Amino acid sequence: MSGFVADNDLAFAGQISNFNDKIGGYSAALGLTGPQLAAVAADTAQMSFVALGAQMSKAYAEGWTSRKDRLRNGSASPLGSYPVAVDVTTPPADVLPGIEKRFRDLVASIKTNAAYNNDMGEDLGIVADHSEPVVNPPLLSVKIVGVSPVISFKKGSTDGVRIYSKRGSETTFTFLATDTQSPYVDNRPNLVLDTPEKREYHAFYFKNDAVVGTQGPPVVITV
Repeated sequence: MSGFVADNDLAFAGQISNFNDKIGGYSAALGLTGPQLAAVAADTAQMSFVALGAQMSKAYAEGWTSRKDRLRNGSASPLGSYPVAVDVTTPPADVLPGIEKRFRDLVASIKTNAAYNNDMGEDLGIVADHSEPVVNPPLLSVKIVGVSPVISFKKGSTDGVRIYSKRGSETTFTFLATDTQSPYVDNRPNLVLDTPEKREYHAFYFKNDAVVGTQGPPVVITV
């Protein structure tokens, strides 16, 4: 984390989304204008759209590679649906480059305001995260962004998490991904196309390629 700003693109998108959701409640005290709030909202929409699109595009490419490899050398089991490309038919309004600088400049001006206090900064997510040594087990949170579950975590002093999942009719957890930067986007299609399914996730911390601590509690979401 560069000061108070998240380094990971998806985490930064989540940070400014939280800021955008809450800054209206402080705008009167801070003397923020309508155009300033509108600019934050436009930057948030575009950053979230592009960051998620980049992550989904990576998963899309990996999906085609996996399908190709299974077709060539895999076992005789159904492949399921094709990977789903990023939908760019209705993007948010374009903004000029420099979203992070604009965010930093606005936050700097807010922190010099007499009405600003640390509780406000914590709520807006603009206070530097001085992570304590990891406390086991890892606690995940999950929400739907677009059409995909987005799994967030704090890695503390570890290298990241190993995420396990089960979904739909599955009865056991299987390894899903290793992630070193929160959040992780689960871009898999549902087991039965166009049919909602329950997905469960839990994780272990790892450091130097070895699991540390104990399994975290599961989180559940319907996709």
